[in-house]
Amino acid sequence: MIRAVRSPDCGNSPKNRFVQELAIALARPQASLVARCVSDDVRWRILGQTELAGRSVVIQHLRRRRAPDLAQIVIHHVATHGTTGCVDGTLEFRHRSPVHFCDVYEFTSAKGNCVRSITSYVVQGK
Repeated sequence: MIRAVRSPDCGNSPKNRFVQELAIALARPQASLVARCVSDDVRWRILGQTELAGRSVVIQHLRRRRAPDLAQIVIHHVATHGTTGCVDGTLEFRHRSPVHFCDVYEFTSAKGNCVRSITSYVVQGK
């Protein structure tokens, strides 16, 4: 099981908790949870790597993606405002350098319970 260390930034904010759990689900990957959190026409850009369009394409990508040596995901900060949100954190692996990431989310509405787009910034770390 991949351990998740959650940010204290979520407090009483349902939107903050929502994007934090989505970031964890994308990293683990938990395709069924992600499917419930994104719109049919979601777009996911992983800058410098790939761009995915549509819920079914995103889910297929997650089902194919494997990181057997992923040990832990650490969420450092979470912030949401209006129709946007972001999460930054670190993916820690057993046998390689960590990966640092920041995901920026655009919600379908200010309610913040469904994501229309994700832009992921990913940096290999030491």
